Amino acid sequence: MSKWNYERLEEMTNTDNEYINIKLNYTYIADNYEDMLIKTYTDGNLTPTLFDDVELAYDGKILKDIQLPQINDDVKKTIDEKKKARKVVELKHFSRDMTHQDWFKHLEDEVCEFLEKYPEFGDVII
Repeated sequence: MSKWNYERLEEMTNTDNEYINIKLNYTYIADNYEDMLIKTYTDGNLTPTLFDDVELAYDGKILKDIQLPQINDDVKKTIDEKKKARKVVELKHFSRDMTHQDWFKHLEDEVCEFLEKYPEFGDVII
């Protein structure tokens, strides 16, 4: 039995975000989320911030239900550095040191960079 609320995912997909120029397919993201998390984690990368919204349509905590592979300390360090850099950008946004326009551009850029690294997930954008 799936823990995904597909009705909610469809609703999220069909809701227009006037601030973002790309439209995400949340059903596709949900169906491939485990693969995305494992692949990015193994490579020392992060999934785009916008993909985190998919967890709103999940019954439970995704990371409790996914077994991430073992990674070496260098990869862990790379992930930690990327998380810190992401947190700095988030803090700039929430403290208003970054315009909304720049924030949404940053979010779009994360998705585009992800797709450059992982073109096999190209269907995340409608």
